[in-house]
Amino acid sequence: MSNEGLNLSEFAASGADFRPSNGSRCGPGLPAIKKGEPYLGIIPIDWLRGAIQAGRTGRRPRKTTETTLAIWFRARCSRSGTVQLSRKDLHLFCLNRWAYYRSLTALEKAALIKVRRPSGKRVEVTILPVSDDERIEE
Repeated sequence: MSNEGLNLSEFAASGADFRPSNGSRCGPGLPAIKKGEPYLGIIPIDWLRGAIQAGRTGRRPRKTTETTLAIWFRARCSRSGTVQLSRKDLHLFCLNRWAYYRSLTALEKAALIKVRRPSGKRVEVTILPVSDDERIEE
């Protein structure tokens, strides 16, 4: 994937946007946006890029982008790195439960999330930080 024509420094967190991981801006448990790191809204670009690539594996494209947005939306609303999505959340992001489960498996294989599947209850999703070898090189 080429970054030609896209200046990622335009999206980098500035001193005004940035607070450490224990600050209220990111919420406890959410991966911190490092100063100077490119991001899109509340999602670090490297994390989003990994999610998109995870969705391109296999025979059918998965709805990992929609699932990513739903997870980060719920994490931001609850101010927690571990979330449970409701049917309402899935509906808001045009996801059915089967597409959601397939996407969770793809994101888990990409080491972007950790999933706990208690029987008879909603799935618990924990957002993990992107490893240093997955970061975008400028």
